[in-house]
Amino acid sequence: MHINTAHKLALVGLASIAAILLSPNNANAFGKISETDPITVFAAASLADVMPRLADAWQSGSRAVRVRTSIGASGVIARQIEAGADADLFISANQKWITYLTSSGHTTHISSVVARNQLVMVVPCGTATPKSLSNPLGLKRFLSSERFAMADPTVSPAGDYTKVALENLGLWSAVKPNATYAGSVRLALLLTERGGLPSFVYTTDAAKSSLACTSIELPSNSYPPIEYVGMLPTSGGEANKAAKAFLTWLTGPAAAVIWQQQGFGATVPK
Repeated sequence: MHINTAHKLALVGLASIAAILLSPNNANAFGKISETDPITVFAAASLADVMPRLADAWQSGSRAVRVRTSIGASGVIARQIEAGADADLFISANQKWITYLTSSGHTTHISSVVARNQLVMVVPCGTATPKSLSNPLGLKRFLSSERFAMADPTVSPAGDYTKVALENLGLWSAVKPNATYAGSVRLALLLTERGGLPSFVYTTDAAKSSLACTSIELPSNSYPPIEYVGMLPTSGGEANKAAKAFLTWLTGPAAAVIWQQQGFGATVPK
């Protein structure tokens, strides 16, 4: 097909305009707003379901900053951060791993309690368990007679809380030979769902499962308050400002609705 000179010039002109508009240096052409780099949040394994909902709500509130999350046992995450992992915000399931990083100089000394939880023992749904489990002696007999699952107390706050609770109930020394350790509280739950073992998990984990049902709630006075603590492992930069803003938002009324919908105790400042 024959294209005359005028047409060629017009096509060249349009191509030039398109190249300018698509150039990275012109990302704001026609009112388009460039996005800030996303902030990376490392969070406790038990927050796997709630964090995406919190991130979506934060991002939908006319904010350009996106949130990407990495989930794992709090102790494992803390050691990853200590080794240089790039995290803008760390949310631990207890204060212990926050203190661990603080002592290593990996914090700006900004931390906040964002949510709370409780401990329960779950069994495969449909499994008959003795009514005496609510009594420490009955629970001792039960756990001494078969294997049970719990998160590893050396890396997972859920396991640490469980161990403390069983110690305070006077059961740990008798039942610990039957304990099967999982790398996180979610993996402990999986040992109930897939392996048939009783396990100790958070209330929120039990509520999400259709295969594991709560048998007993551990007395809340047998373990320290289960508090999720957020901290900024680094200092300075735009990502730090955004992470600080997100951490503040996590303790506010909009986030409280989501925390409570997912079964957590919220911590809205008074």
